[in-house]
Amino acid sequence: MIRITHANHDSCLAYVDGMVYAIADMSNHEEASLTKDSLHGDCAKYPLRGSRFKQLTGETSDEPAEEQVNTYDVTIDDDVILIKI
Repeated sequence: MIRITHANHDSCLAYVDGMVYAIADMSNHEEASLTKDSLHGDCAKYPLRGSRFKQLTGETSDEPAEEQVNTYDVTIDDDVILIKI
């Protein structure tokens, strides 16, 4: 995973099964960067409480987080990754 910042907006990019996905880098449960932990399958693990967020949908799969994070459309043009925020 990698954190991308553009126009004061932080995104968490991950390469999962040959695809690049982008979700909001901060959980809305508590403010901590998802990229500070690790990727488990298709989920970014939240560093403070262990919740996981699916890279494709932003949905949480573990407590204590209850709300999903935003997801963003990603396209790849040659070697350039474009994120629609």
